[in-house]
Amino acid sequence: MNCRRIAINGCLFLAILLAGCSLPPGSEPVNSRALDSRQEKIVLDKTYQDNRYHFQVSYPGKWPSKVDDNSLSDPLHGIYIYIDGNKDDFIYVYGSVSELGIPDNGMIKSELVTDDGVKGVLYSRTLDGRSDQHFVINERYCAHIQTTKVVNKKYHEVIVEILKSLKFSTTDKK
Repeated sequence: MNCRRIAINGCLFLAILLAGCSLPPGSEPVNSRALDSRQEKIVLDKTYQDNRYHFQVSYPGKWPSKVDDNSLSDPLHGIYIYIDGNKDDFIYVYGSVSELGIPDNGMIKSELVTDDGVKGVLYSRTLDGRSDQHFVINERYCAHIQTTKVVNKKYHEVIVEILKSLKFSTTDKK
């Protein structure tokens, strides 16, 4: 009889203990907000050097990239950087032999200065639910950023740091 009473009391104690540890529906543990709000530190630890148009750009090494392997007759040359590995969300940084014509109708224009002090214009708009941006420097260099609005918001600071990392040969600085 004592064993049975001890077993029943033990089961009751365990049930009360476990009930006290569970959370009511819709609530969350105290520390979960702090963990969710922490964003992973993304480092620009890889650099692409374009020998054709004499520029370089830094980007996260864990993000896949693809160098343009266009022929010499193609006026554009650069690198695609796929944001967080998604080929639909990219930054295409390139140089051109001629002036770039970026249509600015309906685009918001803002100035952005690289870490080297080179001024450029960032053209931005939302098109078909996607963020479409063009960062133009000296009418010969551009970064075309195309992302979903969610990705743009999540990685906005990283994208800006990538654009600001652009460096050029001294003859192309203005």
